[in-house]
Amino acid sequence: MIRLEPTIEFAPWDWIGEKAHDVIGTPQWNTYWDKFLSTISIVPTYSGSWYISVDEIKQSETIQKILQIPSNNELPINDIVKKLTALTGGYMLFENDKVLFNPQCCCDLGDLAYWKELIDLKSESWHNLAMGHAMMYAKKEGDDIVLKEVSENINYQPIIEKVDQNHLQMAILTAEQKVSAFKKRIVPVVNKMYNDPKLSNIISEKLTGQ
Repeated sequence: MIRLEPTIEFAPWDWIGEKAHDVIGTPQWNTYWDKFLSTISIVPTYSGSWYISVDEIKQSETIQKILQIPSNNELPINDIVKKLTALTGGYMLFENDKVLFNPQCCCDLGDLAYWKELIDLKSESWHNLAMGHAMMYAKKEGDDIVLKEVSENINYQPIIEKVDQNHLQMAILTAEQKVSAFKKRIVPVVNKMYNDPKLSNIISEKLTGQ
């Protein structure tokens, strides 16, 4: 089964402070991080991962911490809206329990637009998916989509995977539904801050890239 999981990046130092730097990269990290996440009712996409599925993010306190939107007495509302971008994270591609591709640097929830380009992809030449870096490319091969991630490190070989286009399309549409559901959970949290339903919807759309 192909699954495209929308995720938010949880930078550990934002959640557990500077002590995170002493644990990251050690054999204790996975257990330490997973245990912390369990205290806020979250299970990572895989043990030790910083990428958290939007399905896991349900508590309003957690959503509020993620948003970190300046309060309305710190900045004019128009400035707040202009500065907002989609939440950092991105889309993790699974085949059953195997991770085919992780989100890369500078990826965010708005990258679903690039994945959607693959629904109708017909070219057998490499097509650049302009999301983050390392660079991602895709091309059509029979009934499949071939995906290639090229690392910025010249010593690393590209990662190449092949997935059924119809199955990928279903996964992309499911991912879109998950992001829409997450957006609905954001709206009341933002509305508590501004007491403006219209503005809350605008902010939630920007944060989810929808």
